[in-house]
Amino acid sequence: MQWVALETSATLSVWAVRDSLVMLLFANGSPEYYERIGDDDAVAFHGVVATTSGRQMGTLDLPGPVQARDSKGRLYIRLSNVPDRREFGIYELLGLE
Repeated sequence: MQWVALETSATLSVWAVRDSLVMLLFANGSPEYYERIGDDDAVAFHGVVATTSGRQMGTLDLPGPVQARDSKGRLYIRLSNVPDRREFGIYELLGLE
């Protein structure tokens, strides 16, 4: 988790994935990150999965920002931010416990 935090431009959000599992979402921007805010190509998204007690379970390179979570703990990640052509992927974290 330390390498993600050290190379991060912004901490975007924290998501409760299951009862005792959370994912922190980080953005690692390109040199022109602040000139291209909203452009997913200017950002690398990373997640850190941990228990609520603080034990790290893993790190993830994500294809885009997390937009929502449903009642089953699935994450909705934006794959494309092109107006009128936005695409989302549905992801579930498996095998972490």
